[in-house]
Amino acid sequence: MLANPPMTLRNTRQLTFLDVEMSRVDQARGAYDDIAAGRIVGVILRGAFDPALLARGATRLIADERIPHLSYESGGPVMTQIYGCPTQLADGDLDAHYRKADLCTTAIREAFGPDFDFEARLCTILSAIADHRPAGRLPHPSGRSPAIGAVNRHEPGGCTPHHFDLVFFESPQFRALRPYLDGELLINLNFPLECATAGGDLEFFAYDWPAFQSDFPGAGREQLTERFHPEQFESRRIPLAVGDIVIFDAGRICHSVTTVEGSKRRMHYGAHTSFAPGRASIVYFT
Repeated sequence: MLANPPMTLRNTRQLTFLDVEMSRVDQARGAYDDIAAGRIVGVILRGAFDPALLARGATRLIADERIPHLSYESGGPVMTQIYGCPTQLADGDLDAHYRKADLCTTAIREAFGPDFDFEARLCTILSAIADHRPAGRLPHPSGRSPAIGAVNRHEPGGCTPHHFDLVFFESPQFRALRPYLDGELLINLNFPLECATAGGDLEFFAYDWPAFQSDFPGAGREQLTERFHPEQFESRRIPLAVGDIVIFDAGRICHSVTTVEGSKRRMHYGAHTSFAPGRASIVYFT
């Protein structure tokens, strides 16, 4: 007999995604509001970027050594965050964080430009699915902002366990950003720069943040990894080609990155987004 048998949990979320071609993005003009309201989990835009431009930018990012890499034990081989200084840095030195974030943003801009205005493209995509609201970097009283995104690399055999991004709000740095966001809404954007031979897909589970808080009062990410049994839930994997992007309810839907199979790594770009207070605009940050 098991000393601590697994809880029998329940599906609490419909795994509904809007899947459209970028050329028909007007069909998704209200998708951001639908995600925020919980009507859908996310929207997939096919062909949102030129794959060749992304590949060239990725090559430049890998070669640029100005920004130290950050590594995370995330299941199997270590996941490396190549660019982006997360708001959940443990040392609490926000001034140092913003200095590094400025360097990260500069490196990303230089890697993808001048032929391709990477940040402007992100703004266009966010605005298009948010009923044409403006989008921009998260402001801060210092006059600085978090980095515009991060590049996560999984080597073969690597994965990221199931989690909710809202657990990051437990950190002092993230709490400091809350006045500039609309509540605890975290809608992530994610797209591949390099795809694995197989695996390395985002996988979503029909389990939401309110249910987790009810089932495991006071629990954090470690408790979720230990006690949550994903096979109990409906799930959906979202395969993406280079050029596609998925924008999804990362704060309130349980999700993971499946194990990278074969001999080729997985490399994705990601960023957090949210409404600014009043919901008149969208902000993005890492």
